[in-house]
Amino acid sequence: MIRISPLGRPAQRDALYNGPRQEHRILNDPGSEAIMPMTIAEKILARASGSATMKPGDLAVVEVETAVLMDMTFLPEGWREVLHLHDPSKVVIVFDHLVPAPTVQAATAHGTGRRFAAKFGIERLHDVGLDQGIAHAVVADRGYAIPGTVLVNGDSHTCAAGAFNCAARGVGGPDMLYAITMGKAWFRVGETIRYDFTGTLRPGVSAKDIFLYIAGRYGAHVNQNVEYGGPGMRTLSMNGRRTLATMGAGTFRGIHDIRTGRRAERLHASGQSISRHPPDIARSGLRVSGKP
Repeated sequence: MIRISPLGRPAQRDALYNGPRQEHRILNDPGSEAIMPMTIAEKILARASGSATMKPGDLAVVEVETAVLMDMTFLPEGWREVLHLHDPSKVVIVFDHLVPAPTVQAATAHGTGRRFAAKFGIERLHDVGLDQGIAHAVVADRGYAIPGTVLVNGDSHTCAAGAFNCAARGVGGPDMLYAITMGKAWFRVGETIRYDFTGTLRPGVSAKDIFLYIAGRYGAHVNQNVEYGGPGMRTLSMNGRRTLATMGAGTFRGIHDIRTGRRAERLHASGQSISRHPPDIARSGLRVSGKP
């Protein structure tokens, strides 16, 4: 049995973070003087922006540690000639959506990507062949997602790298060009909710079931961050944790609290309590509980 307990109150959140830490006042509780520590995403964004603190609503202009370009980035209709790179060592190119090239356009994009890599001496080029793979899997397998840093990619499932305690987010074409030429990106900081897991999953139940239950129960969490933790995280494999992270397509989702397991996931959610056992989940053996 695995239990999911959403934590929303300041006192509950405060117990999750140990040691010296910066704090900010809670904005969504009018009249409250309560103080809460920064969440994982806020800490990473604060560090990457050179700020002492970060809170929901702030505009974070951050240093990008890793920028991942895919083959679709180089399609003729969207690509712009680049004259300067901020740091070629921080750029990764992965051909994945259009492999093998199904059209002349796709083949042209591959050629543009190869010439771009050669021009700037980009060593981390994953071309068609044995070195090719899905970008998010390559990032995980090659250790490109550095904990505590910012990673951007032009794909919504970039948040999969959150399983490695990396603030990873999908961005648009102009933002990718800005990241590789200027080395920066900007984000509006969203609110964060944490889910704590306890227990273990029964046979036949996977991390995907956990995510689908949370998504079905609480719906979309637009522009919010979600954090996963708790002792139950220790029982989930790295693949399971990456599943939770990659399913949260959107903002910084799937970031992991490494103190509660081998990795600690952080995602965006509503913060409401889980108190029911839908029939499909009950039959599968997954039990979910929380405060009403």
